[in-house]
Amino acid sequence: ARIFVTPGAKKIAKELGIDIEAMKAALGQAKISKKDVYAYAETLKNAPKAAAPAPAAAPAVKETPVKGRRRAIAQKMSESASTKPRVTLMLDADLEELLRAKKYLGEKYPDRRITVTGLLAVAVCKTLKSHPIMNATYENDVIREHADIRLGIAADMEEGLIVPVIGGCAEKTGLEICQAVNETVKGCRENTLPPSAYAGGTFTISNLGSAGIKYFTPIINTPEIAILGVGSMRKELALENGQVVERRKIGLCLSFDHRAVDGAPAGSFLKDLKENIENPFLLGF
Repeated sequence: ARIFVTPGAKKIAKELGIDIEAMKAALGQAKISKKDVYAYAETLKNAPKAAAPAPAAAPAVKETPVKGRRRAIAQKMSESASTKPRVTLMLDADLEELLRAKKYLGEKYPDRRITVTGLLAVAVCKTLKSHPIMNATYENDVIREHADIRLGIAADMEEGLIVPVIGGCAEKTGLEICQAVNETVKGCRENTLPPSAYAGGTFTISNLGSAGIKYFTPIINTPEIAILGVGSMRKELALENGQVVERRKIGLCLSFDHRAVDGAPAGSFLKDLKENIENPFLLGF
């Protein structure tokens, strides 16, 4: 049926912002006056308001302030990456003879812990003796070749990658280097090394083999001019005396500062390191 709204009621409804058609449907009477409009407005005012939708939960974000040792690591890595023109050379080394040497030395010296990392450190030290340019630092436009080999062993700690240093490696025997590597890594993880144990390195080894990484480009530990990245040990098929055999190999990645050394001497060092790893009984134990 037709509903009549008086002109005065229409005016009041417009002033109050009331939807006339909704008011007609709500009141359901034949005639609507100003009095009816005011009464309807009161019912709207007292009607319960719908609850506002809850705001969507913000995604969880974990924030970690960069400070202390982590900040020092960040600054040193940034400095190295931004100032050193780095080049990385990569090749594979056969590990079969090294693993045989590890087994032999473990049986000969049962009181010593012989590890692949320790044997690699011995091979690196021997190779550095014949390539002194790689056992060097670069500071203030001066290249310093060091007589003492101070070998850094990168260790992954909760607060980041840190590099304890083993001094006197030029004079140590192979067994002494292996023992020093074990003791240094243990002391680093137990936080028992003095601050002086983390300074003065001349060459660093960084091993990501346990993470299954084949090759990577390690950042040079300033002010050193080179670092060796060691990848994971893997099995490959090879042809030997006309027969297909299984060989265990490892990736070697040498990053060097091109300001201090060129590709040819760096490549020669890596080639000789490969030969020393593949002929470990010549390392001098």
